[in-house]
Amino acid sequence: GRAQGGPRPRPPPPADADANAATAAAATASTAAGGAVAPPPEPRHVALDELLERADCVVLTCPLTDATRHLIDAAALRKMRASASLVNIARGEVVDQAALVDALRDERIAAAALDVTTPEPLPADHELLKLRNVIVTPHIGSASVATRTAMCNMTARNVLGALGFGDATMAAEARA
Repeated sequence: GRAQGGPRPRPPPPADADANAATAAAATASTAAGGAVAPPPEPRHVALDELLERADCVVLTCPLTDATRHLIDAAALRKMRASASLVNIARGEVVDQAALVDALRDERIAAAALDVTTPEPLPADHELLKLRNVIVTPHIGSASVATRTAMCNMTARNVLGALGFGDATMAAEARA
C-alpha cells in the first residue's frame, strides 16, 4: 500500500494502451481526411478468467445463485489488472467483500463502485466506507418521486380492480 495523505499515483496504462491509442488516432485521422474507418471487432464470449485478466472495468449484473455467490473472490481479484475497476450492481454477496477490501487497500485493483453490499446498508464504521478508492451508493434506484407515485397509483388501481371496482391490469399504467 501507499502512505496516506499524498495524491494517488495514476496506475500504469495496460500494455496494449499504446496500440489502442495509435489505432484510435489513425481512425480519427482517417475520418478527418474523409477515409473509411474499419468497424470494431465483433464481440465474443470469453471465459471469466480471461475477462478478469483483460478488462479495464468489470460490471457485475448477474442474479445471486449458488453459482454466483462470491463469484468475485480473492482469486478472481488477483486476476484483475491493477488499473481495473469493479462495479457491482447485482447483489452484494456476488462479491467477497473481505477480499475486496484487501484488494482495494493493497491497490491490487484501482477502484470499486458498489450499488449493493452485504449487509445493506453497510454499518457506518465498515472498512469499505473508509477507503478512498471506493464509491458506495444506496440501492434505491426506484426512490424518485415520479417512480414512487407511479408505483402507488399502480397498486391502488390493482387493489380497486381486485375488489371489482375497476380494471386490474398494469399494462395501461405501463404505457402511461
